[in-house]
Amino acid sequence: MAPDSVSTNTRGRPHRRPTMSDIAKQLGIAPSTVSNALSGRRFVEPELRQRILETADALDYRPSGIARALRLQRTSTIALMVADFGSSNSLLSVRAIEDEALPENYQLIICNTSFDEEREARHIDLLVDQRVNGVIVMSSSLHDVHIKRLQQESIHTVQLSRRSMDVSADFVGVNNFAGIESALTHLWELGHREIVFLGGQPETSSVTQEKLRAFNDGIAKRGTSPAPFIATDFSFEDGYRAMVELLEDPDRRFTAVLAVNDMTALAAIDAALERGLRVPQDLSVVGWDDSVLASLRTVQLTTVRQPMYEMGRAAARLLLQRLNGTRDEPTAQIFDPELIVRGTTAPPAHSAPTA
Repeated sequence: MAPDSVSTNTRGRPHRRPTMSDIAKQLGIAPSTVSNALSGRRFVEPELRQRILETADALDYRPSGIARALRLQRTSTIALMVADFGSSNSLLSVRAIEDEALPENYQLIICNTSFDEEREARHIDLLVDQRVNGVIVMSSSLHDVHIKRLQQESIHTVQLSRRSMDVSADFVGVNNFAGIESALTHLWELGHREIVFLGGQPETSSVTQEKLRAFNDGIAKRGTSPAPFIATDFSFEDGYRAMVELLEDPDRRFTAVLAVNDMTALAAIDAALERGLRVPQDLSVVGWDDSVLASLRTVQLTTVRQPMYEMGRAAARLLLQRLNGTRDEPTAQIFDPELIVRGTTAPPAHSAPTA
């Protein structure tokens, strides 16, 4: 074996990952010439370039992503920040974003914040240290200071579902006002007049703020007073707690519940059934999302569908346009929701339910 050759196994492949220096040694040329040929940054004679490409293929050479990242100060990586990775919305968004990003040679990192501010901050530090190219923010609780930190580090940001008016960034969301209005109209036409809105965190979530404002406006324009609001953290457990609180308060009378998401709606149904109430005969319930659970035969939840897969793809496209330099100005894309009527809504009984 020649002293300058690379040790190979029985299939002709090197035992270690080959480098441009290995290619250069095989051909007796400078590593810089190999680099120019492979990158196309500078002219290399066509015949020599062809020999370089053939040698690279024979050695199974692959460019080092780490070396490229160090050179460009970026990693061909984008991140998705989510508050709850276990939700069906998050899973749909991941699939949609990857479907757009992978063909453009971008890898996806997923950061689950779990509604925890300290955890959010740690994720932000990690993403900055890893020099990601861009971040799609789906976490409903992510604080503005963290988004601004990303932008200060020249990391492009797209907000998905959740929107901050204090941050200039691309946004993809759903028309929450139209969705709440469609749900209220459906319940009103069934004859419900005592309706409560359940769940969410208006102090930190722009989504909850918009839904609650739309609900209160819709109730007010129909000539009634909105019921007291009970905040939750979007989980089943907290939704159950809030529903129990409503049912055990003798001063709160209602025949229908409009929930901030499907998980809260399912929790409300569980709490109602546990206390002997029938859904929808005694209590109507409307969710939001149209998650996988909503269409189960044993559930059949009436809900407001938001097209999360399409929204995820749109967010990824906006981010890729930024990264490719084809767009500079912030853009907002708003999708229309759709009311899906199933089996958890019906005309009310003669009186509001009591536990």
